[in-house]
Amino acid sequence: MSIAGGGDDPRAYIHKALGADIEIGDVEKIGEADLLAELDELIRFAGDPGAGPNDSVLKSEELSDALIELNRSVSELANQAKRIDRFWLKAGHPAYPVFWDFAYIFVRGEAATILIGSSSD
Repeated sequence: MSIAGGGDDPRAYIHKALGADIEIGDVEKIGEADLLAELDELIRFAGDPGAGPNDSVLKSEELSDALIELNRSVSELANQAKRIDRFWLKAGHPAYPVFWDFAYIFVRGEAATILIGSSSD
């Protein structure tokens, strides 16, 4: 999701994108390498035995290809950003994360892009 008109304040962009009622827990800077490693670890999370995802999916060429494309897209966002922050929501999450979630904002001056994902059962 891309948003305009928040200045350099990531919290303003987050509220503009997700609503005034959300409660932001914290916002902290993160580097591109740490962000990419975090995304890879979360998306490859095996979960509880028997609950999935299936090991063959985690080791599949399709997932590897999708992660390569994700890394390319995220790196492109990072290269355009003046700052990258990780944030988490105390209240108002747009999904219902059970196993993991992530939220990043790429601020480019007068515009920003938010990347949110979560795993649920």
